[in-house]
Amino acid sequence: ILSSARKMGFRNFDELATWYYTSPSPSSSVLQFSQKMSRQRHLAGLFESIFADSMQWPDNESQGIRQAAMRAVEGIIGDEMKSLGKQVEATEGQGQY
Repeated sequence: ILSSARKMGFRNFDELATWYYTSPSPSSSVLQFSQKMSRQRHLAGLFESIFADSMQWPDNESQGIRQAAMRAVEGIIGDEMKSLGKQVEATEGQGQY
């Protein structure tokens, strides 16, 4: 897998995986369908497995994933708070609060 990734121009597997999940693909292409299905069905499990396994890693190896998880959680909570604020404002504007 690693040698194939390098032949494709990726420096490592992580770069290949990042490209796969984040690159735009042509509409109705096999790649777009594959990305969509993987994002919907498998990506959450992949994250859960990596994070769970990282609990057994030495601190210097797990620090990056833990920091990334915290940044992701902070972003998600921030987005949820903004959404909730908009809902409250809309409800107050209708006199239903």
